[in-house]
Amino acid sequence: MNRSPALPWYRQAADRLLALMPLKAFGTMAFMAMFFWAYFAVLRHPLAPATVMPLIAADAWIPFSPAAFPVYA
Repeated sequence: MNRSPALPWYRQAADRLLALMPLKAFGTMAFMAMFFWAYFAVLRHPLAPATVMPLIAADAWIPFSPAAFPVYA
């Protein structure tokens, strides 16, 4: 029985990466388009008005400082 040798791992990885490439590209684009369409539709037409969250004790312990924004960002 003469079996052909297995392909090296990098060739197998390339084959898997390129398999169905147009379907993967279109599928990703279609999903992102539908997601953002729905996201912006909800932003334009919310089901309820925005809710203001009540302050808690930790809000008083940690003061707001605009100078800390670069560290946060």
